[in-house]
Amino acid sequence: MAIDAGQRVFGGRYEARRRVGSGGMAEVYLAHDQLLDREVAVKALNDQLARDPQFVERFRREARAAARLSHPNIVALHDYGATEDASYIVMEFIDGRTVGELVEVQGPMPPVRVAGIAADVASALERAHRSGLVHRDVSAENVMISSTGETKVTDFGIARVMDEHDQQTTAGAVAVFGTAAYISPEQAQGQSVDERTDIYSLGVVMFEMLTGRPPFLAENSLALASQHVLNDPPRPSTLNGAVPPQLDAIVLRALAKRPEARYQSPAEMRDELGRFVAGKKVRSTLVLDEPVSPLEQTRERVATARRNFNPMLVALALLAGLLALAGVWLVADRVTAEDVSTTPTFEGRFLRDARRQGEELKVRLAVQRSFSDEPVGMVLSQRPEPGTEIRPRDTILLEVSKGPEPSLAERIEDGFNNAVDGAREGIDDAFQGARDGLGQAWDEVTTTWP
Repeated sequence: MAIDAGQRVFGGRYEARRRVGSGGMAEVYLAHDQLLDREVAVKALNDQLARDPQFVERFRREARAAARLSHPNIVALHDYGATEDASYIVMEFIDGRTVGELVEVQGPMPPVRVAGIAADVASALERAHRSGLVHRDVSAENVMISSTGETKVTDFGIARVMDEHDQQTTAGAVAVFGTAAYISPEQAQGQSVDERTDIYSLGVVMFEMLTGRPPFLAENSLALASQHVLNDPPRPSTLNGAVPPQLDAIVLRALAKRPEARYQSPAEMRDELGRFVAGKKVRSTLVLDEPVSPLEQTRERVATARRNFNPMLVALALLAGLLALAGVWLVADRVTAEDVSTTPTFEGRFLRDARRQGEELKVRLAVQRSFSDEPVGMVLSQRPEPGTEIRPRDTILLEVSKGPEPSLAERIEDGFNNAVDGAREGIDDAFQGARDGLGQAWDEVTTTWP
């Protein structure tokens, strides 16, 4: 049952005044704390999630963990409550706008202001990571700027609860959680996440603040997720000439595809942003787009060769090169031609069939489910496109129908079915993991055997 503002008092204490936001997970209300006589924000779970006891318990547990985070750039969590028809958290109310709203109204922000906001967010993430909390959904909608100019990050711990929920209710493959425009490559591929995932998402938020748009644009969330995995982002300065090279370098390092190529902690990124704001030289650098002329390259190579010439080293290098080349030929004859295949057409087929073929090709399937009039389990779209070259352990992103949006009665029935499916898939995944492990070991033996 939806809750109307002005009609409900949460926990006999928090009187809803007006609704200020809503989403697939919850509705947010401006409320009055009758006990302490102050304004607060109340986030109430939607009906379907509020009826899931396991989800409510995880929600309560994560809310308690997030409530222990005390930091000037983190929205404070005051209270948690649950009744027969609602589960909710009570948060500090921020009189202000989200970064997304500011960019939409004002356009790109000045570079120094962007760096300052990003440094505040990094400071908040550093505090959360020290407590073992990875945000997982840093976005322009989860960063707020108060009317007094303070930066506030919200929804810590919520993404983890949704992630665990999707892992249980997504049958047959890896569940993908995160706002598609800000999702990291490892999230999009269903891989494990750590603090560097939040750094990537912060890089996306910085890009949006600097240019007025995210680095990748697409018609649907699946296409967006695939771009985060496959495409390199442009420099912010190509969309906004006011962005200096130092800030280009910071953003692009945060947006590195491989986590090990990014800043390794929010503290490292915050310090780099601090150097930029202070007018000092940043440590991140960009490779120039303009190549050195062929003549200059040749002259440099000749000069270097003359300085470093050593007949014995040259002979050893040639011998090592010949041996390596021979090894490449041997391995290529046995492995490369056999391993390379093309992406099949999954669109229009059922996920169970896609899984079987994915096992044959030894590829990983990452699934994002969407409401659709197509039958449940039908693949709606895929990335990469059919015919694209793939190798074992590559990832294929699938958008899969979860059927029309259910009625209330259907939601109750789905809750039971999901519990059964979760147990069955847990067994299937255990066997699948064992098969994958044996297959990978066999691949390594046959690849290296002379």
